[in-house]
Amino acid sequence: MATLLYEPYFEPEALANVKFYRYSAVDKSLIYNHVLRHWADLAVKVFPMWVAPNVITLSGFGFIALNIVALSLYAPDLFGPGPSWLYLSFAVGLFLYQTFDNVDGKQARRTGTSSALGHIFDHTIDSLNCSLGGLIQVVSLSVGARPLSIFLTLVGCAAMWFSTWEEYHTGTLYLGYFNGPTEGVLIACAIHVISAVFGPQIWLRPLQSFGLLKWVSPTFTLQDVVVFMALFSLVAIHIPECILNVYKKRREASQAFLPTLSQHAPFFTFLFLACSWPLSPSSRILSVHDPDVLGGLIEYTLLLTFSFGKLGPRIILARLTRSPFPWFNYGAFAPLAIGVVYVNGVRYVPGFEYNESTERFILHSALLFSAFAFLHWAFHLIRGFTSTLNIGCFTIRPNNRMVNGNGRAVGPNGIVLQHLKAKNSVDYHA
Repeated sequence: MATLLYEPYFEPEALANVKFYRYSAVDKSLIYNHVLRHWADLAVKVFPMWVAPNVITLSGFGFIALNIVALSLYAPDLFGPGPSWLYLSFAVGLFLYQTFDNVDGKQARRTGTSSALGHIFDHTIDSLNCSLGGLIQVVSLSVGARPLSIFLTLVGCAAMWFSTWEEYHTGTLYLGYFNGPTEGVLIACAIHVISAVFGPQIWLRPLQSFGLLKWVSPTFTLQDVVVFMALFSLVAIHIPECILNVYKKRREASQAFLPTLSQHAPFFTFLFLACSWPLSPSSRILSVHDPDVLGGLIEYTLLLTFSFGKLGPRIILARLTRSPFPWFNYGAFAPLAIGVVYVNGVRYVPGFEYNESTERFILHSALLFSAFAFLHWAFHLIRGFTSTLNIGCFTIRPNNRMVNGNGRAVGPNGIVLQHLKAKNSVDYHA
């Protein structure tokens, strides 16, 4: 157990490096810079000065959690249709999550409490939202429990992984003119609103290609269009852009680029395990379960949420502690691997028969262990950062608010908070 949960980046010599924290981000989104930035400037004034930025971050995630509870109660088959207010609540919850995600950084700067803890706390919450946000899309698009649902729950994880990998090597979180946190979220909100107005079955309406698209069938659906847009944005735009930025940075530093590509092995292992369990012919995760019994894709998505919840943020943790790139984490992989071995092993082990109750027990156990492993990691992360930086996580201590000799707000380490100078740059919860 100790080996599964051990985190070398929490050693004192590693945590000592978070005192040298610097944060840089560039957001070129026109919508953010001309609309959402000003909306966040207004929204932050609602929060009193004593509210800690991490409280805002966690509260924003609470809206997503409420959405998951609502879909579990009113659309447990993930197909629907559910009541119209359900899909509208998805749009409101996601928009509030985005707003709180933009406000927490502004609250950190106005209270003088920016820190490395806020940086990784924000990234961790975003990582948790990747799979959950995908599951909500599954409901609004009326996908149901199908292999396509697995893709939708993992596409956000892929985007997050490559962005954090890019940030590890470049030192800057780069968001282009069209990016997930801004345009991607707004498109998702629009999908939820359309489902609320016209019903989720609108996405199943057939369309005619009229022979214009030779590589697709004569008919396709609006659902196919949305999925294609998500796949195209990820594979043709986001991933190549991340790789190109890392390549340029490595070349500028006269460092080899090709070895960095092997660092994606942990994530592709995660993808392999995440797909191999539910897509196995022996698995019943994608089959219709009794709605009154927790199980199936909803519970499996929670398992993926906790597994990826520290797989991605560990990259940021490695960067903040100036440590080597993180490779495999047994606590993230072990719960998934047990299920994969069971559902696929029954086909090759003589005399070994599949039992749905056994798979469900493994799923329950894997979820509990994965949740415990994540919470154990998060607890020690918060304890390590707060003790090293002498700050609070969910409270603002008087000694955390600082002003230097020039009257500029600085963090608990004496770091000037307003340090981004690039054109179109944006401060996040850092």
